[in-house]
Amino acid sequence: MNKPLIFFKKTTVIAACAVLAAGCGVMPDSAELRKQAQKVTLAASKAPAEAPFRTVTNFTSAVRCMDSMFITFGIRDVSILMEDLDDATKKVSVGTKDMMLTTTSDMTRRSRAIRFIAFGSDSKNAMGFMERAEQKGAYSSMPQFGLRGSISQMDDNVAKASKDVGIGIGDFMFGKSASATSKIVAIDMTIMNLADFSIVPGVSSRNSVAIFSEGHGTDAEARYKKFGINYATSLSKSEGTAVAVRNLLELAAVELLGKLTKVPYWKCLGLNEADADGEVKAEVEDWFESMASNPVELIAWWQYQMYTRGTYTGQVNGAPSPAFAQSLRDYKAAMGLKADTDLNAEFMLTYLQADHTAAMARYEAMKPKLTVATGPILASVRLKGGDRKLKSGEKLEFEVVSNNDAYASCFLLDDNKKVLRIHPNRYSRNTFVGAGKSLAIPDSPKFSLVATAKGVDEIVECYVASKDVLNTLPPDYSKTDLIPLTGINTLEQLKSQFERSSPIPVTTARYVISGDRRN
Repeated sequence: MNKPLIFFKKTTVIAACAVLAAGCGVMPDSAELRKQAQKVTLAASKAPAEAPFRTVTNFTSAVRCMDSMFITFGIRDVSILMEDLDDATKKVSVGTKDMMLTTTSDMTRRSRAIRFIAFGSDSKNAMGFMERAEQKGAYSSMPQFGLRGSISQMDDNVAKASKDVGIGIGDFMFGKSASATSKIVAIDMTIMNLADFSIVPGVSSRNSVAIFSEGHGTDAEARYKKFGINYATSLSKSEGTAVAVRNLLELAAVELLGKLTKVPYWKCLGLNEADADGEVKAEVEDWFESMASNPVELIAWWQYQMYTRGTYTGQVNGAPSPAFAQSLRDYKAAMGLKADTDLNAEFMLTYLQADHTAAMARYEAMKPKLTVATGPILASVRLKGGDRKLKSGEKLEFEVVSNNDAYASCFLLDDNKKVLRIHPNRYSRNTFVGAGKSLAIPDSPKFSLVATAKGVDEIVECYVASKDVLNTLPPDYSKTDLIPLTGINTLEQLKSQFERSSPIPVTTARYVISGDRRN
């Protein structure tokens, strides 16, 4: 009874052996398999045929142009908190905030004019680390402005057209089709004043892009329009809307920061002087009228511009003076205009459009040779109210005095042994010290210095010269106010840099806030 079962098992084993024997005849051995695996691995580990490339958009050159604009018009010490830039439509999945950060970083490469502070939901890790490290340095200086915005519009298939042609012969069918679609993406952005969270009037950007796709979506074109100028970008299928959105963000950055700092950003967008009528003219008139409502602001703006040109050596305080009036007449003459002191929107537009390199060359050629004061500049820093014991939390007020007209840049070595620039700063641009007069530090009620309870010495040190030499320093030394300077740990480093960078002699004036004289 058991024999058939045994016979079946033997047959199965014999068949299995036959199959294995046949397979072994064609199966490679383990050494050959290892060689094949190594070959495939080496091929996969090679670099891609196409090297990585940097994204270049319609507005890449405009972004770099703004960096030069900031330098030309003396813009510095502007701080902006950048919030999350959300997609309100939930249809565009791109990193808008990161795109904006890279744009603004490129915009301030040389000028260091604007300090951007990234803050939002994606800052939790950094904030958690700082909390654990008991480090709150990022919050020690309140930014002046906040930037907010979103992708506010995304309309798919705004227009769609297609055409099909076909012909049939028997069982065979031939055909061809063509289609075209368009969609619109829009971004709205504003700047707000962090002092009261109010929106800064007139400083906004609302732009849109129309994306046209043809055929099977293998190619497309994005079109933008600003000041009557058309811009177009070719898009591939893989790029989708990402490059179009990057273009929009770069355009928004140029427009927003140009409006905020009142520099001729439209020139960076390719607008010619002959096209200055219309929108640009109206915008400059708005700038002028908004400042004219507060004469102190208007005069201070022009004082700083003349100070930047080197024609004005007085205080930037918004108060009219003979020195300011003369500087205005001189620079108008250098620009080829009537040498008067009239301030109006027409002159402001002409000034913003002017070639200041050429105007300064004419000014240097026409100005009288000034008699330079002989002898070194003698300057000192002193505590207002006299040298005394300080109470913890007491506001500290200093004054810089000089025997000749001079310019002073002041720094503080604080109780944490960090060096920071306290003057000039975002609240006070005046560095001029009149002969026999004094310059207050701080020179604005918007910020203050206070005595700490720590029993360590702090030092206020000012670098005084017959010209403003702050801009001769490398950017890392001069372009950030009221926060610790990166890589500079001692005032000796700073003094050496001033002496190396300045083309004229620099006098050092110092006041030591003694730690044992505080309670």
